[in-house]
Amino acid sequence: MAIIALLSLVITFTIGWRPIIGARKRALTDRKFESTPARLARGKYLVDAVAGCYGCHTDADWSKRGAPAIAGREGSGHVWTIEGLPWLVSPNITPDKETGIGTWSDDALARAIREGIGHDGRALFPMMPYQDYRQMSDEDLASIIVYIRSMPAIRNQLPMTKMPFPFNFLMQNIPQPLTAPVPPPDQATPVGRGAYLVRLGACTDCHTPQEDWQPIGGLEFAGGFVQTGANGGQSVGDQNDTKQRYGPDDFIRPHRFITNFTYQFPGPKNSHSFKGQAFGGWMVGGVVTFQSGHPITVTYNHFAGAPSVFGTAIDRPSLSGACALGHYVNSGSAQSNIGGTKTYINTSCFTAPAVFSADDSTGVGFGNAGVGILDSPGQRNFDLSLIKRFPVRWPRESAVLEFRSEFFNAFNHPQFGEPDIEFTSTTFGQITTTAVNPRVVQFALKFSF
Repeated sequence: MAIIALLSLVITFTIGWRPIIGARKRALTDRKFESTPARLARGKYLVDAVAGCYGCHTDADWSKRGAPAIAGREGSGHVWTIEGLPWLVSPNITPDKETGIGTWSDDALARAIREGIGHDGRALFPMMPYQDYRQMSDEDLASIIVYIRSMPAIRNQLPMTKMPFPFNFLMQNIPQPLTAPVPPPDQATPVGRGAYLVRLGACTDCHTPQEDWQPIGGLEFAGGFVQTGANGGQSVGDQNDTKQRYGPDDFIRPHRFITNFTYQFPGPKNSHSFKGQAFGGWMVGGVVTFQSGHPITVTYNHFAGAPSVFGTAIDRPSLSGACALGHYVNSGSAQSNIGGTKTYINTSCFTAPAVFSADDSTGVGFGNAGVGILDSPGQRNFDLSLIKRFPVRWPRESAVLEFRSEFFNAFNHPQFGEPDIEFTSTTFGQITTTAVNPRVVQFALKFSF
């Protein structure tokens, strides 16, 4: 009995009893949210631009900068294998009745979003930021639910999340029932509106350092997690083969030189004389940037090409063997490889992944093209400014009228963007964008007193 009593005390004052008896949860109600044009518009704004629901609940298109959700698959769910969490599954939140939320009640969705309890009573992993969403007003909650129910149903059967030990126990302490109404946020000031949107966007979850899974006070927005591993912890390819996914990250620029300068030309001592007004107060400034390209990785979209036997959406193609190691970019300058059907990437170096088995002539395995095996174009940019200051001596002696002329990309040098790195794309290997705008000239007038 003494051992049992001691064990009970240890549990009570350490992890608590929730990991054993389960998370707190309230009973579901029959409330239903009416669909209105205003709610649909507000819900679209919140889902797409603030909460970023499809960023987690959709497979990412790793062939595009920023890895946006794959178009046409919004809300169909995502298994976090690429991110190193193969046991974590963001469910299908489209209205599909068999594999999505088509049979979930509105209150079941509300409880999952703000309280962290799934439709089947499970505690949700806090990658779903329900602790931030607790502050979501009842009206905004209704708008989000109405909007996601209006989206096209996509059939996509996914497994359930199976949290490993000890997460499956510790997560039971986090959900908290929400039984009182949540009023609209304070919209009286820009700060109030911004604070509410930052909370719904869960900005601090990534941009604030944490200790023991809790944000460190006083360091809000001071920088959060350092992403480690190939591609910042996110890579495509065989997740069970570390060497196959090893390579330089895409933010690396081997050579980078940036300098800024300001020079005031000497002028007459008497700045208020005619000569001083004409020849004094001239300044020149600028920012000069020289940098090499960064590593880029060619990708293969299985939805557009051959299906993967492993069920992945995005992988890498294979090397064709037609090119020498490191010669994956066509010779010549980037500018010489632009226009018509010209390509920056030597497309003959790549081919589709090989068929995985003779028993299935369509399903392919993983491609063997490496991570970061070619570089994007470099940049050489000059931003210059010419400034003239006129002392006006009104309404005080130190008053100055300043005229500025600023020239961005002053020499109008072409600064090319990245090539299309998606092997299945019709424009694979081509550069169709610029990284810096053509020359932009602007003028400004400032009166300081």
